[in-house]
Amino acid sequence: MNRFSKDLLKPYFEPWDNVKEAIEQMYEENNPGKIEQMEQSIQQYIQLLEYGGTEINDLTGKNEYILLPLNGSERLEFIKKQIHSRYAFVQLSALFDETRKKAARLSVTH
Repeated sequence: MNRFSKDLLKPYFEPWDNVKEAIEQMYEENNPGKIEQMEQSIQQYIQLLEYGGTEINDLTGKNEYILLPLNGSERLEFIKKQIHSRYAFVQLSALFDETRKKAARLSVTH
């Protein structure tokens, strides 16, 4: 089975799918619990990236996560630094969505 298959990645995406609406609501209500939930979700996202593995970027010569979308490193740093901002939630949600799509493409090509 391909390591990028939907079934193997489900444990990494499912926790986010289960909490994202609650986190969004917490941001709307300015609930301080949003920070803890976001930190847990960021860790879950990093575990997803680590599961996907790394490869050397031909342009930079640096190791990068295979599943990381375009500008993913910068966006992840923004999320960590601006975690109190609703835009951090929006970016993390977008990263999960884009990573899911990239994993689907990789499941077909690998």
